[in-house]
Amino acid sequence: IRYNLLHKKLRICLSRFGWPWSREVCMLMLKCHNVYTDTPIVYFDDAPQMYHQMFMVDMGPKWLDRSLRHQVMFGSGDPGLEQIRMINAVRGLELRDSTKELILSRNALEFLGLEKDLRWTNN
Repeated sequence: IRYNLLHKKLRICLSRFGWPWSREVCMLMLKCHNVYTDTPIVYFDDAPQMYHQMFMVDMGPKWLDRSLRHQVMFGSGDPGLEQIRMINAVRGLELRDSTKELILSRNALEFLGLEKDLRWTNN
C-alpha cells in the first residue's frame, strides 16, 4: 500500500473484484484511488443474481454508486462467459445511469490513460 500511495499515477487492477475477498478490495479502493477492479466475478447461478447479491446486498446498496463508481470496470474475464448477459446485468442494477456508463466504458478509458480522470467532477 505504501508504494501505491507514493506513486499516484500507477494504476493497479485487482481482477474479478478480488472475489471472495471483495469487501477487502473495496476497503483498499477507498484508501488507494489508483486501485481498480473489474466485474468478471465468479458466479454460481446467473450474472443478474450474482451482481445483485454482490453489489446490492453484500456490499451495501450505495457503496458502488457513491464511493467506488470511478474504480470499477466492466470485464468478462473469458469469451465464454456470456458478455451480453453480463452487460445487461450491470445495466439492470439499481445504480445511476452515470455510474453504469463509468463501469461499462469510461473507467476503462481512464485506467488506460485514454481519457482524463473524471473522479473529482460532479458526474
